[in-house]
Amino acid sequence: LTFLFFIRAVNPGKSLKSTIIYSMMSSISLIYMSFSWGSFRYAAEVLGLFALAMVVLRRYTPRLFLTYGMTLGFMLFIGTEIPLLGHAFLIESTTLALLGVMGVLIVMELARLAPSTRGRLSILGVTVVSSALIVFGLVSTNVLTGSLLQGKFLATVNPFVRSNIPIVASVAENRPSTWASLYLELGSLIILAVFGFFIAFQRLREGDILLIIFGVTGFYFAASLVRLTLLLAPVMATLAAITVVELGKPAMDIIQQAVIFPRRKLRFTSKVSREFSLGILLIIIILVVPTFINAVQSAYTPTTIASASLPVRAAIPDWLEALSWMNNNLPHSSVVFAWWDYGYWITVNTGLSTISDNGTGNTTAIQVIATGFLLNESLAVQVMRHERVTHVAIFISYNRGLCGSSGPPFCGYGDDSKWYWMVRIGNGTKINTPMGVATVSYKQVVTNPSTGASEYHRLVTIANKTSDERITSNFQNVQVPTSNTVLGLLMRSSYPGGLPTDRNDTAPSTPTAPATPHFFVQDFVSSSSYVLVYSVRYPDQPLITAQLTPAIVKPTGGTTTISGTLTTSTGKPVDATSDNIPIILESSVDGGTKWDFIANVNNVTAGHFSYNWTNLPTGQHYVLVRARWPGDPAQLLDIAVTMPQPLTFM
Repeated sequence: LTFLFFIRAVNPGKSLKSTIIYSMMSSISLIYMSFSWGSFRYAAEVLGLFALAMVVLRRYTPRLFLTYGMTLGFMLFIGTEIPLLGHAFLIESTTLALLGVMGVLIVMELARLAPSTRGRLSILGVTVVSSALIVFGLVSTNVLTGSLLQGKFLATVNPFVRSNIPIVASVAENRPSTWASLYLELGSLIILAVFGFFIAFQRLREGDILLIIFGVTGFYFAASLVRLTLLLAPVMATLAAITVVELGKPAMDIIQQAVIFPRRKLRFTSKVSREFSLGILLIIIILVVPTFINAVQSAYTPTTIASASLPVRAAIPDWLEALSWMNNNLPHSSVVFAWWDYGYWITVNTGLSTISDNGTGNTTAIQVIATGFLLNESLAVQVMRHERVTHVAIFISYNRGLCGSSGPPFCGYGDDSKWYWMVRIGNGTKINTPMGVATVSYKQVVTNPSTGASEYHRLVTIANKTSDERITSNFQNVQVPTSNTVLGLLMRSSYPGGLPTDRNDTAPSTPTAPATPHFFVQDFVSSSSYVLVYSVRYPDQPLITAQLTPAIVKPTGGTTTISGTLTTSTGKPVDATSDNIPIILESSVDGGTKWDFIANVNNVTAGHFSYNWTNLPTGQHYVLVRARWPGDPAQLLDIAVTMPQPLTFM
């Protein structure tokens, strides 16, 4: 509608009143699009390119100046009042480009009104100086640098940067198109549209120029991003329709025995038969009909949610069952922790809150989800507690004949394959823990250079101390997260064929027993076990104390005893000896920035521990000492850390 009304407005045959009305209708259509779709920027840029093309082709008219100014001016005025855009929309690179085109049109109009060549040269000089000053001002104030394309928009214009933006590259719809995918979507319309381009170039009317710009840019973006065939479809259909009309009209004239060529211009005397014309129409029908058949067949494909997000043409009710259960059983205050792909489904169908959904522009929220799924239970609940999460939903494509009876245990259509992107998106995320701020990163380790086999490790850095754990294993020839990650723990504990026996999938206290979730309780399983919902059972926050006896020692040769207690929040003593989870003693000589290991205290009986520290650091005026306990998921006890205790040397 935006393009249709704009072309009507610039039509030289329209009155001034019609031009104003159509310009406003074009602007309103663009504004309506901006409320729900960020790609309204593309439609606006096409109008800008059209105006530039008219200037280059020396077809500038005051009507073009009026139409462009009213359409874009009213859109920018209203756009700043849209909450999603705000006034920052005015300094986006796309908006600055539109304003630049408006500046070109102003110069053209002033040049048209200039009475002499000298006046036109004066306008040109003022334009050059003004442009230089504007560019200098934008660069010096960092407006131009800060307004450059970013994220998915940058990845669309320049697909080569996509690999550096994991959150964009992780979506299958954001991958480049292939000729096969384009032909599957458009069919024979591609062939007809090529002839439509040729006809449009031959006629080169205002509408043809817009179609050419729309077609060229639409084809580029559709090739860059497979889901943008949505943009390409209308222009391809229009160009194909032009071809059908231009080829079909002469054939129909022949069938109706109409004279389509003056006899004096004919270089042949033989008459074209009606059968020949019918043959032309038959060829056109043969080219067009398969595309419509494919469209009709696509209409019978179930929506993504009806087929449970699986690539099958059948009704699989798992997600509908899960959403219905959430809607009927979870309180409205619940917060569901799920991968962002399912955010809209959960929010729209249940009214519940999620951490992120398909429209989330804050990439930090998606990083938090990715990191939470790939942390162990004790650290993951720290993330979830901060986000006030009450439930966790996962979607696992267990092989219940889905990918063949002899296929892998996981088919890779759900979170069982998205862990690969969680690693990349969550890399470098910082989270708050009782021990301090932790930086979570990942690395890929090649285990067999000849075959390229590899595994992934999780690195957690707290106070300059880094832990390194393997978090993937080859389970029945499929690489999946191990049970020292929340995702691996939940998906494996529900695996219908039995639990794996990888060393990272066993309980720490009993290495021969499979790991089971402690902080997560399974509340719902869909009919095919594809969708699982767990409630979060947050651990109790234990209390740990430490004291130094004595707290003042000699600079050399001194000793001190570190003793303390470990109890639950209600004061019940914690026996950490039976579960073989020691209390860790640490010291810091730089005020708590870096903590050095002192000893593990394995004997924690009746909630009491004690350690005689003899190897004290030298050359210090004082050091800080603390005790921390990693927590015990089996007893539903969280991580505990004491306040730093000063040890003075004098």
